[in-house]
Amino acid sequence: MQGTERALEAAGRRHGISPVFMAAVAGTESSYGAAACANNRMNVWGLSSCGSGWYVPTWNSWADAFDFYARFLTSRWPGATTPYSFRGYAACSDCWGRSVSGHMARFGVSNSVVYP
Repeated sequence: MQGTERALEAAGRRHGISPVFMAAVAGTESSYGAAACANNRMNVWGLSSCGSGWYVPTWNSWADAFDFYARFLTSRWPGATTPYSFRGYAACSDCWGRSVSGHMARFGVSNSVVYP
């Protein structure tokens, strides 16, 4: 994911979701892309359990991947304010929320998932 900051920020701004939150989810789900889905390297969020569930597109650019993910989050969890608002994203919603919050803290930001 290195070098994708501008595309990540642009998608966050467009959809009203914190780019730090989106990066923190990638930290939780794939160690910031180091352990991304083998069949979809830009699926750094582990969507659809890397292909064993619903269809996740294979993107041609990070900008497309970030845009899809930001739309996915805001359409599935409208009004979410913290990582703990994303009930059902992972099997253990509270464990997942703690992990994502920890990654956000490493960036020096609060738990707000709303675009600043």
